[in-house]
Amino acid sequence: MKHFAIFLFLFFSFFINHSQAQEKKAIISFEKVTHNFGQILEDDGECTYEFKFTNIGDAPLVVNRVQSSCGCTTPDWSKEPIAPGGSGLIKATYSPKGRPGFFNKNITVYSNAAVVSQTLIIKGDVIKDRPDPEKTHPYTLGSLRLKENTLDFKQVGNTETVKQYIEVFNLGESGVSLTFENISPFLELALEPQIIQANDVGNIVITYKGLQTNSFGNISGHFDALINAENKISIPVKAFVIEDFSKMSGDDKINAPKLNTSPAYITFDKLPKERVQKFRIANSGKTNLIIHSMTSDSEMVKISGGSKEIKAGEIVEFTVTIDKKENINTDFNAQISIICNDPKTPMKDISVVCKSKK
Repeated sequence: MKHFAIFLFLFFSFFINHSQAQEKKAIISFEKVTHNFGQILEDDGECTYEFKFTNIGDAPLVVNRVQSSCGCTTPDWSKEPIAPGGSGLIKATYSPKGRPGFFNKNITVYSNAAVVSQTLIIKGDVIKDRPDPEKTHPYTLGSLRLKENTLDFKQVGNTETVKQYIEVFNLGESGVSLTFENISPFLELALEPQIIQANDVGNIVITYKGLQTNSFGNISGHFDALINAENKISIPVKAFVIEDFSKMSGDDKINAPKLNTSPAYITFDKLPKERVQKFRIANSGKTNLIIHSMTSDSEMVKISGGSKEIKAGEIVEFTVTIDKKENINTDFNAQISIICNDPKTPMKDISVVCKSKK
């Protein structure tokens, strides 16, 4: 009986230890699984990237094989077992010769890890000739060349924060930094990286800060970028600001105001004798309609009357006047732009057609 008990103890001890040993697994973890080479010259030869991995499991990791999706990519790898906590490399080499254009290649790593295969990606763009920065970046600032000398944020929300970039190339022989002056209140400026090295590229980062302006419609500003007092450039910046509805709830949208205008367009067909017309704005929504901005793109067209806040169900009349100071002897068209807090129609344009009496 005693011998039988010892036998059972040894048997179950072996079974438990064997089961625990079977549960141990290697786990492969890569720092990154995609690498973009960017633009590479066809004649510069092979380009290589090393994908670093770590065995975060509790058993030795063995990479059995690495297979690329085409013959243009040559893989190499750490072939010795990687102990738990240890690291290794998968080296991917791409040959661009005779392969101009974009490429996107897969490299499959097979191992004894819990997940037996892992896909890595290399990509880039093979070009025949190095771009001429004097052509791609035509605007000069000392040894720097800028890709743009103006910036348009286009349409932005009045409480949004939006970033745009102007690419900068350093043609000089040493690193260059920039400072910024005369910055409009709704802008923030930075240079990334802070020092652009010789024959390298950086970016002027321009951030629109909506909360720093109360204006709607077309807004404009600028900033000065300078290396020193003799080397500076002024960059004009513009944006078209509407209300930001991104945080509006579903109930808010259901109960929102609704903009309606009439007539669809305004015609002056007896100029210069007839110079005054009317149009109406109706709010068919459930809450007050706020007119943030109402402007004309012509100095000859003046708008007056009405109200900037229109209650639900209310109709308000506005007056359009052609400036009497102008001697009109030819036809012209203009546009009245309305910006409001209607989430479905935040902007509305009314055409103004002006015909002179010959």
